[in-house]
Amino acid sequence: MLFKKKEIHSDLPDCTEDIIRICDVIIPKDFRNSKPLYYKLERCRNLYFKLGHLDKPITVIIETNEKGKPNKFLLVDGYTRFLFARNYLHRELIPAKYISYEEYDIKQSNKENRNGFQSHRLRTNEI
Repeated sequence: MLFKKKEIHSDLPDCTEDIIRICDVIIPKDFRNSKPLYYKLERCRNLYFKLGHLDKPITVIIETNEKGKPNKFLLVDGYTRFLFARNYLHRELIPAKYISYEEYDIKQSNKENRNGFQSHRLRTNEI
């Protein structure tokens, strides 16, 4: 289910394209198998209480059903914000921005070139 940004909240983070249900977000195995560092959760909490909302939306890739309608959302960035909203704020909705598989691959390639090492590439068999 997709929502219009202005209909729900006017105090959403910049770059928010939509508000999605947390239960519709798919967490990749790499995220599920890791625990965010304490300072990241603390930073997220401090920014939330300072701003009154999350500092950035989570980044997701839309998974569509056979009719071409959005069905699920694959999380690619913002895992700490996602956990904070779900576990500490007990939210059902979270601000999100969309990215395509192609944009994600380009972003990862740029990171590899900049850092000189191979970073994680999203593969559908790892979801």
